[in-house]
Amino acid sequence: MAVMLMMLAASMAVHAQERRLPGAVVLFGVAYDMGFVVPADAMRSNTSLTSDSKLKSAGISLILPKLFGNGFGLSTTWSYGISNIRIDAQGTESNYQGRYPTEPAEVHQTLDFQARTIQGDIMAYIQAGDLVRLEIGPHASIGFLPHYTASETIVSPSTATFNDGSQYWQQTSSGDPNVFVATGGLGIRASLEIPLTPGLALVPSAQARASAVYSNAEVEHYNFKRNVIGGMGSLGIGLGVIFGSTNGELIPAPPPAATPPAATPPATTPKGPATSERTIDTLTAPVPPALHARVELFCQDRNGNRTDTFLLSPRRTLHRMHVPLVPVLYFEPNSSSLPERYAGYTTATRSAFTMKAIAGANVADLYRYGLNIIGMRMAADPSASIAITGSAAPAEPKRIARERAEAVRNYLASTWGIDRSRLHVMPPDGSRGEGDRIVAIASASQTITAPIVTEWIEESVDAPSVLLQPTIIAAAGVRSWKATVTHNGHQIGVLSAHGGEPEGSIDAGMVLRDFNEGNGTQALSAELLVEDSTGAMAMARDTLPVVLDTGNVTTGRRAMQTVSQHVLPIASAEETNRSIRNIVAGINKSASIQVTPYVWGSQSVDSSAIGRRLEFIGNRLRSECSEEGKRITSFDVRGESVAIDGASPEHPAPHELAAPIEVMVIEEK
Repeated sequence: MAVMLMMLAASMAVHAQERRLPGAVVLFGVAYDMGFVVPADAMRSNTSLTSDSKLKSAGISLILPKLFGNGFGLSTTWSYGISNIRIDAQGTESNYQGRYPTEPAEVHQTLDFQARTIQGDIMAYIQAGDLVRLEIGPHASIGFLPHYTASETIVSPSTATFNDGSQYWQQTSSGDPNVFVATGGLGIRASLEIPLTPGLALVPSAQARASAVYSNAEVEHYNFKRNVIGGMGSLGIGLGVIFGSTNGELIPAPPPAATPPAATPPATTPKGPATSERTIDTLTAPVPPALHARVELFCQDRNGNRTDTFLLSPRRTLHRMHVPLVPVLYFEPNSSSLPERYAGYTTATRSAFTMKAIAGANVADLYRYGLNIIGMRMAADPSASIAITGSAAPAEPKRIARERAEAVRNYLASTWGIDRSRLHVMPPDGSRGEGDRIVAIASASQTITAPIVTEWIEESVDAPSVLLQPTIIAAAGVRSWKATVTHNGHQIGVLSAHGGEPEGSIDAGMVLRDFNEGNGTQALSAELLVEDSTGAMAMARDTLPVVLDTGNVTTGRRAMQTVSQHVLPIASAEETNRSIRNIVAGINKSASIQVTPYVWGSQSVDSSAIGRRLEFIGNRLRSECSEEGKRITSFDVRGESVAIDGASPEHPAPHELAAPIEVMVIEEK
């Protein structure tokens, strides 16, 4: 099986250090081998011989790391698969006794052998660098319940036959429990480990094998029976998934004990002149380690100050969107069917349409949901009724105006269950011009024609910068290092360097999700793995406390930002003033305001008229806020229009939404 295990850590020779080894780790994989077979008793006079072998298998590998020292070990692989051997031979046979041709003839022989196969190997490996592993060792397999077919066919001349008068012979066997096929030989493998997550990696591999083949299947051959015997060579590829790490854990060597000071005999004063000599006690200095690592995990606030706490500040943003309900639908030329651009539902699927489901939709999409919003509102208000008025272009039949109105009426009745007595089809009134292909809906009930209001909450997080400070002492020089930051068992960031500047980042949003799911722990964990130029490795760890900032300590409320988007259609000055008063009434104490003009698709509009509207709306907003005692922290009016996709000459936008103005109000609560 062309699957194998690979070690993440390279061979190490660290003076005065040892490695705590894990147990066997597991790899599951699949493989495909393909090769050739040379039968030992092929036709004696064949002029051509072709053969092939195929094996598809799946199995499990175990690795026993570093049994013979760093970088060496044993692995064993066991798998189950389906093997197939096919041999084709062709040659000239003379007229001998038995089932031989009656005259010299060209004979084609085939053997097609298929069996279920169990195979295993035991291999010694050597680590080559950080990711590549090489293996070599013996392997064996046994195939059982074989299916095989042996045949002989006279190719030429056409006058030749076997001595039984036929030109074709075949022998078959299926699932004989007493028949088997066995192989045994030597194999070599190479594999590459591609890390996915800690303790999990993808392992592609390639292998080559040479084997002997034997089967006790007795194939009848020219008046005698013989077994299938031969040799086989194959190449294969495999793909596996490894579970468990073969790294082990480096245990730093304890510092050498200091040599105690030697006893110094008491000084004696010799006779004669005094001297200034003194005896000085000495200590043997500790020998510094060949490789040592330490890591510090800390934060930095916006002012650049170091903090030893990871302060997680969740922020929730409440989005509200106010868009006018424009009860106008445009139809295709000479058609009374509801256009596909308007969202359509059935009685069975209408439950999927909710205000929550369309939260976040843009202006164009909310317009296309208008008919369903009317249906939902009428279902909720049994006292409301609507007037439906269709129109047709001059070149269209007069009847098509009513047919379009009836199509809208039928949709509301069938999909939303509205009683037809509440849906009044009116004759065309010409108020929108003779060229319009539209249906207009009107109602005296404000609950039906009120603006569309959608809202949704978006959650984000503010957090300080997380910094890693590795300290490395490497007498042989540092080859690479990698620091992994985790929270609650989840990897949230990696910082690494391999001969260059460190690269990596931390995802604070993952920490917030842990807390929201009730799985938040109280600290981040950092693990530093260092490798020097000799392949020796050292490990260090540190933690950083996590504090969740819940905002108001008394209420436990998190910081909330409200973003309200109000779309003001083309309307009279009185209606615009009413909309502006409603916007200002919704502001709590202070807010920042941004005013943006919109145009529908590529429609051309009067830029000077838009400018006058922007100026009017801006002045009214400032005036209303001043009168209400509310403060505008910032006020921004965009001069360029933003396009709303969806309009074309064939599908024009409603007049009210041809050039709307959006007022965005942002409040901190």
